[in-house]
Amino acid sequence: MRGGRARLVVLAAVGAVAFLGTPSVPAAPHRSAPTNVDDPLAVYFRPDAVGRSQLALAITACGTERWTVKTGTDDDRHRVSTTVRDVSIKFLRGRSTPATKPQTGRVAPVETTIYRVQARLRKYVRENDGDYHLVLVDRAGRSIVAEIPAPSCVGSISPFKAAIRSVRARMDDHYTVTTGFKTANRAVVVRGIGFFDYFHGQTGMAPNDLELHPVIGLRFLS
Repeated sequence: MRGGRARLVVLAAVGAVAFLGTPSVPAAPHRSAPTNVDDPLAVYFRPDAVGRSQLALAITACGTERWTVKTGTDDDRHRVSTTVRDVSIKFLRGRSTPATKPQTGRVAPVETTIYRVQARLRKYVRENDGDYHLVLVDRAGRSIVAEIPAPSCVGSISPFKAAIRSVRARMDDHYTVTTGFKTANRAVVVRGIGFFDYFHGQTGMAPNDLELHPVIGLRFLS
């Protein structure tokens, strides 16, 4: 669910929450129960930190589908390993696509791993949900997408918020990112968390739907 239609549905959900009030629930367990994997809006009705974080973004132009995972405000955010794994684009494109992609949970080990890849930045654009969409390529022309969320779309509970803000500022220092694709040919080192998106015709998308999302480290080599 994307764009204006998604925001209208979210606004309706917010209105329902405001009218009905927050439901009373028993004390939450150590790890919140995941929402229905097929319902990206269920998180807005959760009375815990994950739900409140997402609800705070409901009237913005931020995304909805797996948005908590994309920004590190999901149930499994503290399961992401602090160890950085150096890999190639070929390696990332070879990971198996999971059968299910939970709305507020991660698919281990890919989505709990921080990867670092050296590549060339070939294209970049600002998407409707505020993300900076980067197309990275290797010497063989294989591509993968890396995404830098807008800091305003990252909830305060995300352990990656400061890093995302820093990366976003670094990209802005080097390029003016607009809603139209621009080309580049810049050697970069990108550090990001593995993430399986839903395919919707993204430019540069890997065949297994794997992205680096969010990007939490960016270095320009040339």
